[in-house]
Amino acid sequence: MCGRFAQAIPLGKLNMTGLFDEADSDYMESFNVAPSHYAAVVSVREGKRVLSFKKWGLVPSWSKDDKGGSRLINARGETLKEKPSFRTAFKKRRCIIPVTGFYEWRTEGGMKRPYFIKIRVDGEAFPMLIAGLHESWNKPDGEVLETFTIITTNACEKLKTIHDRMPVVILPKDIDVWFNDTLSADDIEKLIKPVDDDEIDFYPVSEFVNSPHNNSVRCLERI
Repeated sequence: MCGRFAQAIPLGKLNMTGLFDEADSDYMESFNVAPSHYAAVVSVREGKRVLSFKKWGLVPSWSKDDKGGSRLINARGETLKEKPSFRTAFKKRRCIIPVTGFYEWRTEGGMKRPYFIKIRVDGEAFPMLIAGLHESWNKPDGEVLETFTIITTNACEKLKTIHDRMPVVILPKDIDVWFNDTLSADDIEKLIKPVDDDEIDFYPVSEFVNSPHNNSVRCLERI
């Protein structure tokens, strides 16, 4: 499961990844994104990769209301083609959530200790590109609610000491494949796997991050 992440990447640095063509809203950094919060998500719109804000917690287009979104913050990569809530989005509405990293909690001495987990590419720090699905849901008043969920898979060996699941990470070399809607589901599924142990780092952070109301660089500080 992935239930909290940081999106504290300056827009200029994010632009350098070549991840998106344009942004349709003002970008805001956040050190502590929790379910039901809005986050910057890259999705394809009219052939362009667009960075826009969407609410965390998927609401399928056919839902009668938006209450189920709080339960659909994660989608298990192993069952995307089977679950009604995810299978159409997996075929047509894949997205990427660029993050600084995510938080996970490990029980130590009867207490849950938070850790921050980040990616490394060729030994260098790099925005973590998390695989997701997105949907549009029409509210009764006609307004459109844009939502997303994070795809998870088994944790790599290095992370299993903290948790048995982790987000699916899209490496820079695989961005074009992930957004290619002409490929089969089998081709896309090849990307749904844990990262290699040498591509991930983690360190302990303070319990300050436990509250989703706390949103500052202190959330990321190593202790």
